[in-house]
Amino acid sequence: MKNKRDLIICIMFCLIIVLTGCTKTPAAPNMDATVAVNVAVAQTAAVLQTQAAQTISAFEQMHPTESSTATSTATPEFTSTPEIFTITLSKDTYCRTGTSSKFPSVMYVNAGTSLEVIARNPTNDSYYVKDPNHTNTYCWIWGEYATPSGDQKALRMYTSIPLPTNTPTPTPAPDFSYQYAGMDSCGGGFYLRFLINNTGKWIWQSVQINLTDTVTSESTVHPSSAFIDYAGCSISGSQSDLTPGEEGVVAAYNPGQFSASPSGHSIGVTITVCRDANGGCISKSFTMTP
Repeated sequence: MKNKRDLIICIMFCLIIVLTGCTKTPAAPNMDATVAVNVAVAQTAAVLQTQAAQTISAFEQMHPTESSTATSTATPEFTSTPEIFTITLSKDTYCRTGTSSKFPSVMYVNAGTSLEVIARNPTNDSYYVKDPNHTNTYCWIWGEYATPSGDQKALRMYTSIPLPTNTPTPTPAPDFSYQYAGMDSCGGGFYLRFLINNTGKWIWQSVQINLTDTVTSESTVHPSSAFIDYAGCSISGSQSDLTPGEEGVVAAYNPGQFSASPSGHSIGVTITVCRDANGGCISKSFTMTP
């Protein structure tokens, strides 16, 4: 029994040895191969990394982008177009050479017209505008009827030319000048002639000449509502009046002549001219020798 048991144990032990011999023992890892593979992988990664860097560099050269360290280029400066300031009129208005109604008018602007404004005056009640119908023509518009459009603060400020000093031209006072024009005769009578010039502002409408011969004491008077000259016994010229600046010759004849020749005598003369029948007369007296 014992022998049988020992035989069984022996057989089992043999079987264990046989089975152990049939099982393939795992091969030891090959370290050299493993290192070679790792080196190859690293080299391939390096090559890929280099190629990627080259590709990125080439792309950046073809498509440059802004860099924080890049030198900035000068940006061209642009001058902004100034805003155009306009006004629209609600009422017909004169555009004048100055800001006062005393200045002469340049143009008449109808209601509804829009005008480009160049400037304003310091008191902000008038605008210096451009004449749309004439080049380089400008004038002042009173702002009472003007509706502005734009930034008024941006407008330039102009000062209107001052009103010219009103120096009135002195009006000449009523006056006349005279001059001896000669002596003539008719039918035994002798008369004197005088040139009268209106140097004043009135119109002379009548004349009177008073004569006195200081030698013979003969006196004559020649009143007339016209300025009439004679040559011999005939009228040579006649004017109904003498306007300012006008002149005419008056003969103291018919009536007014002397009965004897006054030649060489001292004659007292008074010439009176009148504006109208109601007065406005001026007289001048002198002595002369024909």
